[in-house]
Amino acid sequence: MLTAANSTTKKAQEVLVTDAGRLLVENLDGQPFYEQYELLDLGSEEVAASATEYLAVYATIPTLSERVLLVTVTGDGTASIGIDIAADLDGNGVPIWHRRATALATGLLKTSGLSGKVVLDLPAGLWARYLRVWVTETGTSNTVTIAAQVGGRP
Repeated sequence: MLTAANSTTKKAQEVLVTDAGRLLVENLDGQPFYEQYELLDLGSEEVAASATEYLAVYATIPTLSERVLLVTVTGDGTASIGIDIAADLDGNGVPIWHRRATALATGLLKTSGLSGKVVLDLPAGLWARYLRVWVTETGTSNTVTIAAQVGGRP
């Protein structure tokens, strides 16, 4: 059973996930309704010691709200994760990337979160046509593998 806190009552309530990309939740009157969500797999990358790799590029059009990054960390290395965004394309149709000044997370290990599973909030008000996730292994001798998904509501 998956539970989440009701934003009004602050009490835990059961949330049922369906295979059609919907969450079954209850409203304040206790009546069930479906809440749409989207989950997109960005793939995984093994990152060598002291290296940086990119996961799949995600097109954010149309802009979706309340985005999170679901990350699974494996391997013996330590990871920092951040995002680059592109608001426009160059003359050849290639995104013009801009790096956010701060990482979403640093010091991630295979023991972070729940057995290496961590949820990272994407910044509120993020406006971009494209988003890509970068991963840097911050140690000097081990690799780290990151698998990620972007989730949110349309």
